[in-house]
Amino acid sequence: MDHLVILERDGELAALSAAAVAAEAGHGALVLVEGPAGIGKTTLLRAACQRSGLRTLTARGLALERGFPYGIVRQLLDPVRAAGGWDGLLDGAAALAARVFDSAEAGPVEDDVRYATMHGLYWLVANLAARGPLVIAVDDAHWADPPSLRWLAHLAARVDGLPVALFLAVRDGPDEPDLLAELRAAGTPLRLGPLGRDATAAL
Repeated sequence: MDHLVILERDGELAALSAAAVAAEAGHGALVLVEGPAGIGKTTLLRAACQRSGLRTLTARGLALERGFPYGIVRQLLDPVRAAGGWDGLLDGAAALAARVFDSAEAGPVEDDVRYATMHGLYWLVANLAARGPLVIAVDDAHWADPPSLRWLAHLAARVDGLPVALFLAVRDGPDEPDLLAELRAAGTPLRLGPLGRDATAAL
């Protein structure tokens, strides 16, 4: 485990930890960590995931991969698929999500069956969470591909009934996706400010 230096972020880390505790009790929530580049969003997200003690699925948005449909979804769930027991997770409505993970079908999913796919992915996560509470953490979510970002908004609107803590880190900027406003409305925003003089000196 990496040693993470966390200074002057006790309140923010407590909020993320509280969301993980609530998820463990069956009450999911979205926490949106916001701030400019270099303010410490990634470090805070990593620390919260380490401290949660829950199974954690992680992904990171990349500017060069915004054109890869459901790329963030694949980052989150491909390791689950590789671990085994995948067919059981595709029971019921979750079967609608199966084609996202077929590279031959991933391209046309967005245009053909967008809402059915989002519904199927929701139930895929619900089936996985039924095996144990989860933390789903996406860093640099402002660079997420549009289909994945729409699915994250879809999940955030329904996460309250799942044992899932959804953590997103997003960078401020004039070019941020419109869906981030919808995500802010669905969760708890945590805006990171600059460190004070003592913390800066300590670093």
